Amino acid sequence: MSSNTILHLDMNSYFATSAQQANPYLRGKPVGIIKAAGRGCVIAASIEAKKFGVKTGTTVPEAQRLCPHIALVPADMDLYFSLTQRLMQMCADYSTDYEIFSIDEFFMDITKTEHCFSGGAIGIVWELKSRITQELGEWMKCSAGVGFTRLLAKLGSEMRKPDGLTVLTPDNYLTATAYLPVSEVCGIGHARARYLQEI
Repeated sequence: MSSNTILHLDMNSYFATSAQQANPYLRGKPVGIIKAAGRGCVIAASIEAKKFGVKTGTTVPEAQRLCPHIALVPADMDLYFSLTQRLMQMCADYSTDYEIFSIDEFFMDITKTEHCFSGGAIGIVWELKSRITQELGEWMKCSAGVGFTRLLAKLGSEMRKPDGLTVLTPDNYLTATAYLPVSEVCGIGHARARYLQEI
């Protein structure tokens, strides 16, 4: 019985890297996106800021304590939505069956189309990565997962960040995910993760 091929794309530190792409001065520096000047918490952090422990939900004072040289940048939703529209147009070039999961995440069912592209599913991923860099900017990166279910495709994209690719097949998914914390599975919150760990 043949299985489906699902691709999940997850843009890396989307809001922050969009700001870095738009403003070269911010590239390579820790950036925290805030709702507006004076607002209380970081809603997105750049890859550089995450290395200092700054993450979504970190208060501004805490972010500045963890990373005194962090650049705090007000969110630009118009920019993010514009980039997302362009990403949607890219996805449509590979499958008519695609879905926006969030502003920076996309599912694509490429079961019926992967054979049309050199390298199949993996070829599509590398082509998309290249197009994202060329068409949206060199600072824009994504992680990708290929699986035979949506759950596994999304899990795969979480496994190698930033800018990674994980392929989970019926033959390898059990061993490839054997040591992942159950909390990594989409939809399992802290309370449910604790319950599952106990049993």
